[in-house]
Amino acid sequence: MPGLVLLQGVPFVMRLGLTIAVRWLLAGDRLCWVDGVNAFDPYAIARLAKRAGRNPKDLLERVYVSRAFTCHQLHALVVGRLPRAVRELPADGVVAVGLGATFHDHEVPAPEAAALFGEVVQGLERLTVRGVPVLVVDPYLPQDYREPRFVRALRRAAGVVLAVDPAEDGLALSVVRPFPTPSRPPVPHPASPSRRTALRTAGKVATFPLYAGPQRSLRPQTEIEVLTFSLHPSKHGAGSHDTMRVSSRT
Repeated sequence: MPGLVLLQGVPFVMRLGLTIAVRWLLAGDRLCWVDGVNAFDPYAIARLAKRAGRNPKDLLERVYVSRAFTCHQLHALVVGRLPRAVRELPADGVVAVGLGATFHDHEVPAPEAAALFGEVVQGLERLTVRGVPVLVVDPYLPQDYREPRFVRALRRAAGVVLAVDPAEDGLALSVVRPFPTPSRPPVPHPASPSRRTALRTAGKVATFPLYAGPQRSLRPQTEIEVLTFSLHPSKHGAGSHDTMRVSSRT
């Protein structure tokens, strides 16, 4: 996983990000979860663990959740406490959800909010320099005059940008900034074209349907199963860093 990966889009990205995190936990990794929108759902993790034939407690014991309710709390968490937590736990990766939400507090002057947010992004970048993979899940927020600068800061820092947006028949996953081209071909994974889409990273911008068919709707119980999106390619198999497969399960 190349440094910082940004997954942004409609609120559904929070569920997709959680499912990616479960994939890592199933592989034995330990994660730090930084939450700016109170999106962590232990019940969803337990449900997916049971579906995989695992004890939910084993997964939940390896994810360390920190919530922030103001921009100053989030700044102190990421810049001050997170690096030490990653080192001492130790954690294999970081998932940060809704970083920009707390910075839309209009009681905090816009220049101060922008400066604090920039330091938060720099703090995550420093983790990636140390070899810690970081997944930032950024659900679209109601637009105000601050939002574009937050989005630009995250995109500049990200090595990979993925976006989930509405499509004519549901949702589409777009590779806005692709993964670096691997030095050797990825290991092929069999998949049914009607149920799964292989996300390959060569090319500039590509779009892949997450849902197809006019009769399919986004119901609360709908899941996205992420089959391959690994923190450590050498640990989980050659090629796993450049191929992600998703399938809808209703």
